[in-house]
Amino acid sequence: MQAAEAGAKIRFRSGCSEWEPCAHPLWEWGSLDYEVVPEPLVIWLNEYPDREFSLAYLSLAAADAAAASCRIRCIRFVEDSAAFNMES
Repeated sequence: MQAAEAGAKIRFRSGCSEWEPCAHPLWEWGSLDYEVVPEPLVIWLNEYPDREFSLAYLSLAAADAAAASCRIRCIRFVEDSAAFNMES
């Protein structure tokens, strides 16, 4: 409930049914399950000559701060959101 009040997206399901989006939860705890909609993981990698990569960073700012001067580019990877529909 606190996450919904803070603006997080909520979804619900009844028993073993598929998760469904829920814009305005009624909080029927006796018959429905609720969860915060998972956000896909986003990581950033610095690429260097000879196809060398750095550690993974959780923000572009962190990747930029750790980058060496010979960095070729910074690559953004986003987790496949279809995986969230297969879980739970």
